[in-house]
Amino acid sequence: MNTDKRPMQNGLLAAPWAAWVMLALWSAGIWFVNTRSRVFSIGQAATDYVLYQAGHFFGHVVLGLLAMRASTLTWGWRKGAWVALAGALAHAVLDELAQLFVPSRHANLEDIVYNMAGVLVGSVALLVMRQRGRTRS
Repeated sequence: MNTDKRPMQNGLLAAPWAAWVMLALWSAGIWFVNTRSRVFSIGQAATDYVLYQAGHFFGHVVLGLLAMRASTLTWGWRKGAWVALAGALAHAVLDELAQLFVPSRHANLEDIVYNMAGVLVGSVALLVMRQRGRTRS
């Protein structure tokens, strides 16, 4: 029986291919949602604005976490962290630019900022979790 309390170090979550599959699925989900011409609306401008920006931010927090995990498992922490950050930030920008080609959608610099902020928070969160794991070991 495995008594290790660090699940990300063992089993399926430690397999680079599984991390890349999770990243690809999450990325596809973001693209699917952001390339729909119909967007959910509550009907109140302020509430819709908060929900949209929270969606941009938190969706990309997860993207940053998954990108950092997949890249660092593949290339190690130094190279992997840079690859993850560059790839996730490029995704954040391209995701918004793709909306230029979707009827009733538009690219917005503010959304790009929320996307990029989410990527940075997610990436840093994984680095902090890694550091905390080191100090507890």
